[in-house]
Parts: sequence; structure tokens; C-alpha cells
Amino acid sequence: MTTDNLPTLLFESFQAHDLDRWYQALADDFEASYPNARQGLSKEEALAYNQPFDKAFSDMQFEFSNSATSGDLTYTRWDADATHDGPLALGPDQVVPPTGKKISLPGVIMVKVRGDKIVREETYWNLVEMLTQLGLMP
Repeated sequence: MTTDNLPTLLFESFQAHDLDRWYQALADDFEASYPNARQGLSKEEALAYNQPFDKAFSDMQFEFSNSATSGDLTYTRWDADATHDGPLALGPDQVVPPTGKKISLPGVIMVKVRGDKIVREETYWNLVEMLTQLGLMP
């Protein structure tokens, strides 16, 4: 793995169904911020946040467009397409069975790198839009 792919490593790992590859690139002091989880997640909490999406969307594909780097920060715009074909855990007591519906979502990720490790990751995408496309919200 090169450090060039660190800004998109999370998404490459989703596509390969290998979140451990992404997890190994996280610094010990890593912090993350995701939709509905903006409190600065640790690397273990970030892994727990992302695992349900990996299990729920086996064909998840990402396309990257605009990207900019300034110092140790890289911002990348992405589009995701996937089919909800596995159980989606939205919380400890809320698991949505597969709907078979396709989703298409845009988003942006900001990744801060120190050396060959990711120290901060902020991902922005619309959780309500995803739930609406799955037929779970009006």
C-alpha cells in the first residue's frame, strides 16, 4: 500500500470487503466523524460504525471526482452505488432486513495523514437520503 491511496482507502476497502486493510492504516490516535456520529470516533468505534454498511451492501462501488490536497489534508468527492442485499444494523436493537433496493449517494471525505497513517477522517453523506431510497423514510 502506498500513501497515495490513503484518502480513498476506506472506499477501496469497502469495495474489496476488507475493512482490515483500512483499519491497519489508521494511527493509534485516529479520530473519525461520520453521519450521525460526529463526536470524534476512535479507530475501534470507526470500524464498528463502518462494518454494518460493508455487510449490508455487497456490491458497493465508488466513483471519485474532484479532489484537492492542501498540506496533510485531502478532500475527495465520491458517488456510491450499491444494492441493499444484507442486513443493515442501524443500532444495537435495530436491524433492517435486506430490501433489494438500489441506492445512489454522493458524498465528500476529508482525510488527514501523518506519515503513512490516517489520523483524521471526516465523511459527509446524507443518511436520510439513503434511508429514503431504501423505503425506510417517506
